[in-house]
Amino acid sequence: MTYGPAVVKTCEHCKIEYACPNHRKNKSRFCSITCRNKSGLLPRTQYTCQNCNDTFLARPDHGADRRFCSRKCFLGNCVQPTDKACLYCGSMFIAKRSSTATWGDGRRLYCSKQCFVAGSRSFEEKPCAVCGVMFYPISRERQENQCTCSVKCKNVFFSGVNAHGFRGGEHVQKHVNHKFVLVGKRQGYVGKYMAEHRIIISKYLGRMIKRTEVVIHINNQGLDNRLSNLYLCESMSEFGRRRHGSLPWPTESNLKTYKETNA
Repeated sequence: MTYGPAVVKTCEHCKIEYACPNHRKNKSRFCSITCRNKSGLLPRTQYTCQNCNDTFLARPDHGADRRFCSRKCFLGNCVQPTDKACLYCGSMFIAKRSSTATWGDGRRLYCSKQCFVAGSRSFEEKPCAVCGVMFYPISRERQENQCTCSVKCKNVFFSGVNAHGFRGGEHVQKHVNHKFVLVGKRQGYVGKYMAEHRIIISKYLGRMIKRTEVVIHINNQGLDNRLSNLYLCESMSEFGRRRHGSLPWPTESNLKTYKETNA
């Protein structure tokens, strides 16, 4: 940014000299916003009023299209004050537009702050679905849907079958084309799902297969989990050599031999 004394320039519209800040001497062209608007740099565009449907000419409003032809039409399209019964005490009051109401007609629900506070506490107690403790829902809108008393109970309730991402206990990962089954928490593992072919081999061997042991689908069909189609590699190194061709790709299962060898 260039600093220094103000520069005297001539307005391109009214031709009157004006003082311009030094850092805007290459950009400033008019002495005021009035001259800028009158200069015709922003041409008027024809719009249709959303309230009275009349057409009118106007310049864009900070780059956005105009919606109303006048202040009267703008106010006519807004939520108008009306007589309404207070949701708590039932008395009539003039309800204006509310910026916080999430349901209803967009107007205030209570006649005063006192009724708002009292109405917010007028919910019925209900038992927590996890611990059974009686509690008040957070708001009237959540009175029917809120079923737990705290975040801790919510995390417990919305886990397992009740979790929003629960997939029925099994799902297929498309990028590997393997089927995974819900087995719960395992020591040393973060995930609760385990590949189905590893479960099948673990049951066949009578022990949980190790992390370093890799299973190969002989026909390259990841969902074909027959024992005759599964080949167990002792290490990641062996799997890598078979995948890259240093060792031959298996043509038959070695599970029976592997079980007898490691018995």
